[in-house]
Amino acid sequence: MKKILFLALLSLGIANAAPFVPGQVLTAAQLNTALAAAAITSGTIDGAAIGSVAPASGVFTSVTASSLTGSLSGTVTTASQPAITSVGTLSGLTVTTPIAGSTNGNVPMTAATGSAVIPNGTTAQRDVAPSVGYQRYNSTLAVNEYWGGSAWEGIVDAPMLNSGTLPIRGTTGAFSGALSATGAPAAVAPFNTSGSATNTAASGSNYAFSLTPTYAQTGTAAATDIFLNRTQTSVGSGAQNLIDLQVGGVSKFTVSNTGAIVTPLVFTNIDSTSSNSGQLGGFRNKLINGDFPVSQVNGNAAVTVTAAAALQYVTDQWYAYSTGANVTAQRIAGTGNEQYRYQLTGAASVTAMGFGQRIEQANSYHLAGTQTAICADLSDSLLTPVTWTAYYANTPDTFGTLAAPTHTQIATGNFTVNSTLSRYCATMAMPAAATTGIEIVFTVGAQTSGTLVFDEVQWEQVSATATQGTAFERVPYATQLAWAQRYLPVIAAGNVYPAFSTSATTYDFTVPAHVNTRVAITGVFTSSLTGYQMTSGNGSGIAVAALSIGTSGTDSFSLAGSVASGLTTGQGGLFYIGSTPLFFTGAQL
Repeated sequence: MKKILFLALLSLGIANAAPFVPGQVLTAAQLNTALAAAAITSGTIDGAAIGSVAPASGVFTSVTASSLTGSLSGTVTTASQPAITSVGTLSGLTVTTPIAGSTNGNVPMTAATGSAVIPNGTTAQRDVAPSVGYQRYNSTLAVNEYWGGSAWEGIVDAPMLNSGTLPIRGTTGAFSGALSATGAPAAVAPFNTSGSATNTAASGSNYAFSLTPTYAQTGTAAATDIFLNRTQTSVGSGAQNLIDLQVGGVSKFTVSNTGAIVTPLVFTNIDSTSSNSGQLGGFRNKLINGDFPVSQVNGNAAVTVTAAAALQYVTDQWYAYSTGANVTAQRIAGTGNEQYRYQLTGAASVTAMGFGQRIEQANSYHLAGTQTAICADLSDSLLTPVTWTAYYANTPDTFGTLAAPTHTQIATGNFTVNSTLSRYCATMAMPAAATTGIEIVFTVGAQTSGTLVFDEVQWEQVSATATQGTAFERVPYATQLAWAQRYLPVIAAGNVYPAFSTSATTYDFTVPAHVNTRVAITGVFTSSLTGYQMTSGNGSGIAVAALSIGTSGTDSFSLAGSVASGLTTGQGGLFYIGSTPLFFTGAQL
């Protein structure tokens, strides 16, 4: 038995075993000690050569096989083989040396259900020669990006941005071309983008944002192209707007969270029932004859405005004045669809010129406590500042004289004009005391030459936050003529009225007013009595020598006239208006 065991030990190739003496009897303890200290270096077990298969556990210092199969639970510290072409089931793997291609040694995933770890760096740290599909996180732009073959593309879902910028091809909001979408509208979260998009097209229709949805609905389906539903749990004290459309940082169309149009629309052609704050469209302009179609006294003739004289009406409802030297006032032809304009021409030594209108209490009372706008088309071939000033009368419809005015200033400002006729607007808040009549006057300084031109002058009520007025309101000529005759009644040439002789040289007659005047008439004048006649008892005409106003009201005017002789006392006749109109004075402000 001992011999067989010894031979078995030798056949197994056990090295380092303790020497045995032939015929020695081994105890179990001696055998265990010998086997524990021995190393099996050769031999076979069940026909398999010892050393041909790697052990199943332990610390491996070298793996030389080109194919490794089986189950490993140890630690591989060095891998010198060209390649391991297959690996069986791994219960765990620890890599102490970075895998080829890695620069930081991180495992590509933080956990089985965690996150992928991708390279993170600035724009300057991008790969110099990337291949298609390379992906990284750009810390400069705060966006994931990938190389698409010709440029780094931002991976971003723009409509889901809550704030910040919208990167386009690695930039921060600067892009050209249109941002557009077609198809059915979708519900998206709010987003805010900013940038400096520049469209440099020379022709064609160009869009910054375009929606062109197509519908093919049936039944009771509804559709909304742009839907905005704001939830207001609480809001701050600042402006709360649903829409704010701007040009150059200036709001052009703003809708508040109450649905009010905060910035008024400016129409080139008004076609609405309401175009400002509260008042229905039509008769918005409180200035009469703002585009100068009515000129009952002077027509298109030039008028000399005497320096430092009393206030002088040069056309219906408009007065002019000057200091330092006389100036010339005249209605001139307009251009395009503007039939007339009004022009003041300066002269040497002129120190100031003014052009204004007074608005009676009845037409302006309701504007007290409101916001109003004064607008005008203006040009000046010499001076740049044109000053506008608004006043209210200290007592109803009583403004005083140029030398001793009895009014209180409401507001004033300057329009910086040039030689090209352009539109200018300013707004002003009317005080509660402005219920007694309004005066608006435009002034310039030393207009020593050149011309100051006016057109389409308008004063109107606007919304509380408005910065300009609405488009000029064109009123029919007949309406403006009637308004003008409330202040300056005119009887046209050629009219005939019944008269009654009070003596051989005098007569009376009554003229009904076309429009009730503001107050009772106090005077009458005409530029010439040529053609004015009073018929005698035999029907022959007698030239009128003089006319004067008698007892008059606001709806009719009593006149007295005289002739050289030929009338019969108590006899009726006819009074003929000659070749020039007859004007009645005293109702102007």
